[in-house]
Amino acid sequence: MAVPDSPVTIMAAPPLVRVTADHLALILALLNAGQTARAMELLDSVWHPSSPEEQCWYLRLWVLTAEGRTGEALDLARMAARELPSSIAVACLQTALEVAHGTPAGAFEAGERARVLAREHQVPAPLVALLASTADDGASSDDHPRSGPVAGQAPAAPLPSPLLAAELAAPLLYPLGSPRPLLPTPSARRSGEVPARSERPNYRRFSLLAAGTVVAALWAIHDPIPAFLTLAAMVVLLIGTTRR
Repeated sequence: MAVPDSPVTIMAAPPLVRVTADHLALILALLNAGQTARAMELLDSVWHPSSPEEQCWYLRLWVLTAEGRTGEALDLARMAARELPSSIAVACLQTALEVAHGTPAGAFEAGERARVLAREHQVPAPLVALLASTADDGASSDDHPRSGPVAGQAPAAPLPSPLLAAELAAPLLYPLGSPRPLLPTPSARRSGEVPARSERPNYRRFSLLAAGTVVAALWAIHDPIPAFLTLAAMVVLLIGTTRR
């Protein structure tokens, strides 16, 4: 009788062992050697859901994916996306897992986050194709389904599997201890968007207005009407140039 996959282990307390580069190198070596059970044991000693270390999260996702426990990996990837919103490696792997599980809405959301983050990284071509495919899925609708391949057109290259995506996205991880993955995801800017005008006050115009006010006040002692007219003209001129 087949034994079902055990659920993702969530420890009740943070680990006592502080993760080091040597820990991660050993876990990765075990993973590459196919010793995923041993790799998971070591991860249990350094990883916790409150861990800020992107590499620990990612290696755990990678181990679950390598063991074929993609459903658990997807659940953990969604959790990691909340904890590490600026991790492009997590975003790419989550996108692959969402695609593999047939969840287009989740794939589009993860792919959109990855596309924004990818602007600052050199993303491997297969992952670029994966992210582009989720953008196409998000643009299509039930009323306008995507048409099939055009006659004579070469079929699209197969998208990377979650396991291949895990391998390809690993070089996109930040160094151990980096706070970058914890930062909020940058806002997507539309191409051709005009930058917003600075709202900082124009101190030069204010200084001119203040100087004009002082001169007009001194002038008003001897001849008030021309002084006030001159001050009013200066105010109108400054307002007009500010609105340009």
